[in-house]
Amino acid sequence: MATTISDSAGSELQLGLIEYRFTRSEHHVSPHKNPRSGKSYIPTTPSTRDDIQLKVTSHKGPSRIFDENSPLGGIVHCKIAADMPRDVKQILNARQALKEKEDENKFVALLAHTKQDARIRYIQWTPNPRVVFATDQQLAEIVEECCTPGSRSILFIDTTYNVGDFYITSTAYQSSKFIQTRTGKAAVLPRPAMLHVRKSEKKFNYIAHTLLEHNDKIKRIAFVGGYRDKAQQGFHSPLRGCTFFPCKKHVKDDVTRK
Repeated sequence: MATTISDSAGSELQLGLIEYRFTRSEHHVSPHKNPRSGKSYIPTTPSTRDDIQLKVTSHKGPSRIFDENSPLGGIVHCKIAADMPRDVKQILNARQALKEKEDENKFVALLAHTKQDARIRYIQWTPNPRVVFATDQQLAEIVEECCTPGSRSILFIDTTYNVGDFYITSTAYQSSKFIQTRTGKAAVLPRPAMLHVRKSEKKFNYIAHTLLEHNDKIKRIAFVGGYRDKAQQGFHSPLRGCTFFPCKKHVKDDVTRK
């Protein structure tokens, strides 16, 4: 029970009395505290939390959502402090929790898809999501075209940017089975690929080791082509006997720029 206190003139004072009545045995009453910091806080009412959860799914900013859930004049004109969001950070936390839940649902869907699609080889979700796609036939063809004695076919590796919130690193090679009649050149066929959200040497090392684990004959690959950056060195470092050829276009661009 909450009781307000007035002076002799009948004006309410900024004081109040709270009385706890227990339906069963009495027990200690303490404010809600953050389990990490130990600081006290006022819990938000379920109706306000539900409204925040609904609005964070929109494109509205955290500050706008906070203002919409706060009465004009703020806590001074609010009947119950718990009807207001605590701060803008509470809105940010709600949006982050929603994103993590969506990511988890996508991951669960991808895990379910692996039961039906043999091309999905490896999935790693932490610390950064990445998944490798490859078929046994693709790996066998790489061995046949790029790993046999006297082979001149180059296994290319290329990373595509600006396709979304992730990178696509794909591989390709020149097939001796498909020759263009007009030019006499071998066709370039796309082969295993990886989706990832970070570009680092470890990520490229990951796709190389995945291919080696499913077909260790790939370690005999003769030539690898790609960018001359440190990150992509992670791909050909496990292929110790290979010769690296930098992309001709990037070499020409480097010469022109420097």
